[in-house]
Parts: sequence; structure tokens; C-alpha cells
Amino acid sequence: AHQEARQPLSLPQRRHQLAALEERLRSVRFLSALHFATTAVYRDYLTRFADDPDRGRMRYLLAEHLQRTARLSTEKQRYVDHLVAAAEQYRLARDQFAADGSTDLLEAAALGAITVLGEAVEVEPLPNDELAAGQQPIPPNYRRLLTALEAYGRLPHVESRAEALYERGRIYSVFLHKAQARKQFARVIETYPQRRVGCLAAQLDLDLLNLSKDFAALESAAVTYAELSELSCNSSQRRAFSEIAVKAAFKQAETLEKSGQFLPAATAYLAFNRAYPNNRYREIAVNNAAVCFDK
Repeated sequence: AHQEARQPLSLPQRRHQLAALEERLRSVRFLSALHFATTAVYRDYLTRFADDPDRGRMRYLLAEHLQRTARLSTEKQRYVDHLVAAAEQYRLARDQFAADGSTDLLEAAALGAITVLGEAVEVEPLPNDELAAGQQPIPPNYRRLLTALEAYGRLPHVESRAEALYERGRIYSVFLHKAQARKQFARVIETYPQRRVGCLAAQLDLDLLNLSKDFAALESAAVTYAELSELSCNSSQRRAFSEIAVKAAFKQAETLEKSGQFLPAATAYLAFNRAYPNNRYREIAVNNAAVCFDK
């Protein structure tokens, strides 16, 4: 309705709009051609002067121009290709800086590789949750991003090592590589519990245990995270962890009952009520225990 209420543009106004758009397109084409020509110059220089002591910086500058070229691309594949090429130059620059002992642009090059690969994977489709019944193969650009994150984490005195570990775990979890994901999350929680990603790692770790239906491990981890004072979780999040522990303990007894192990199930229901005396499933647990004893 708002669009319909707008006054139609006059012919001069439309011509002005078109002229402005054409000027903008010419500017984009010019910048794209400029960055393309500049990258060619840098590539030629690096080929002809491979022993230049400043080649790390040259690669870094080449990566920046490739990144800018990508952002001016209108085709998806060209956009991704330029970003991947930029990531490779950032990687080479990072490794050159590390070999030379130069720290001025070392972290910036490592972060540059992560940034451009992060942009590249944003346009790639993720697994469909309804179809992904198990572990999925990790696409090449996500693997490149995992490698870039790992390399960043190995650098000395970097600010975002915790976030890099968490992001690696998150990527593994997206493709249901549960063991690798939980390993990264464990490192975050153990080493950087007070960082914001400490609580996020705990939440995703519990999600993975729930997906695996490992209710004993889920209960144990949820209790640990709820009680871990160093963890960067607020009171509401800790209460949620405690509730997850209760549900996981109940699920253990319920699983035994569904599998026909009635005596162990009855014992588990009673043990559940002893462990969590004020839980909201108390009456259900008592009733289920009685039914299991009858069977």
C-alpha cells in the first residue's frame, strides 16, 4: 500500500535515475578493471622477483586486491573463485611472515584468509537438517576455512584464539563430525571458559550429545556445565543446563523401559527421583516404575 501511494516519477526524474545508475555501473566496471590489472602486476612481480625479501608484503597486497575484485563481482562463481584466490595469497603471506619472523602483518594475513573464506562459504548450501541423518562430507572451502582457523590458532599472542577454536567446532558440528566438534568445544571450555564462546561451546556440545542420544553423557555434561562457575553463562542458561540434566536422566530410565529391560528401568526411575527429588517428572517416574515392576 505504501508503494502504491508513492507519486510516479516524472520523465526527467526517471532519466536522472537512469543516468545515476549508468554512472554507478561505469564506476564499478572501472574499479573492477583497476583491481584486475593491479593483481596481474603483483602476480608478474612475484613471478619475476621470487627472492624479493619483501615478497610477503607483496602477497598480502595482492590478496587485498583479489578480495576487492571479488566484492565487485556480479557472478557467484567468479565471486567465490576470487575469494579463494585471495585466501591462498593471504596464506602464503602469513607463512612468509612467519618464516621471516615478521609480526607486523602476520595476524592480519591469518585473519584475512579466515575472512575471505568465511565470505566464500556463506554462499554455499548447508546440509538439509531433514535429510542429514548422519555425518556429511565437508566441502572444500569449508575445509580450507578449518585449516585457516587452525593456522591462526597456532600463531603466538593472537587475540581471538578462543573464537577460532569455537568456529572450528561449529563447522564440524554443522556437518555432524561430532567427535571433532566436541574436541574443539572441550578445548574452548577448558582453556577459555570466561570468554563468550565458552558458554556457546557448552550449548553446542550438549546439542551434539542429545543428537547422539547419549543420555548418560548428556546428563553428566549438563550437570558439569551448570556447576562450572568459570563458564560465561548467566543464571538462565545455567538453569537450562540443569533442566537438560533432569531430562537426560529421565530418558535413561525411559530408554531401558522401551527396550524391555523392565527391572533395570524401574530401578532407574526410582534412582532418578532420588537424584532429582523436586523434578517435574516425579509422579510420572513413580508410575512408570510401578508399571515396570508389574511387568
